[in-house]
Amino acid sequence: LPMARHQSCHDTKCSGTTEQCHNPSAVRHRSPKGRSITGTVPREWPGPVIAQSMMTKSKVLAFPVLLEELQTLRRQGKRIVFTNGCFDLLHPGHVRYLRAARELGDVLVVAINSDASVRRIKGPKRPLVPAQDRAELLAALEMVDYVTIFDEDTPLDLIEKIAPDVLVKGGDWPPDTIVGASVVQARGGVVRSVPYAAGYSTSGLVKRILERERECGVPSTR
Repeated sequence: LPMARHQSCHDTKCSGTTEQCHNPSAVRHRSPKGRSITGTVPREWPGPVIAQSMMTKSKVLAFPVLLEELQTLRRQGKRIVFTNGCFDLLHPGHVRYLRAARELGDVLVVAINSDASVRRIKGPKRPLVPAQDRAELLAALEMVDYVTIFDEDTPLDLIEKIAPDVLVKGGDWPPDTIVGASVVQARGGVVRSVPYAAGYSTSGLVKRILERERECGVPSTR
């Protein structure tokens, strides 16, 4: 009788009883019981992974391209929501705030500061994550429809050109102090401030990381 092979392995020569499959292209993975086993990578894996990556990257647009997309969506009657920030070291506070922002309309546009812009605002040691990586992470979130990168210190020029129906800022900002508020309100739009979830901040994460490194005796490179 042919020897039974473990469920995840596509190698017909694999007995499922040894650590190493006979197929040299096999890769190590875990059985349901946690035992380390190996098996060939299913051929169907790369397709969805590549498709997801392409979909994520298609959300990150240069500003002129974004404007064209939004004009089309506005003709379809979509309600455009705009927000911005550095989004350095993405954390649950960001995710909750973006989800709340998305619920205020049909399309959520997130504009992030470029690396040069972040350095001017936060100092020479920031950002911790480059702009293209920050954009990719944000684009991977299901509530985010589009991401664009801007080099100015504020997003005022973007807001004037996009003319969003809803302008959202994370934190406890009074609406009338939010950059672009008067522009949006003059066009009949809405300005909202969405409080961050307590206990989450990039600065707090950096502080905890450095404290843990000191506790473990790891030399700081900052």
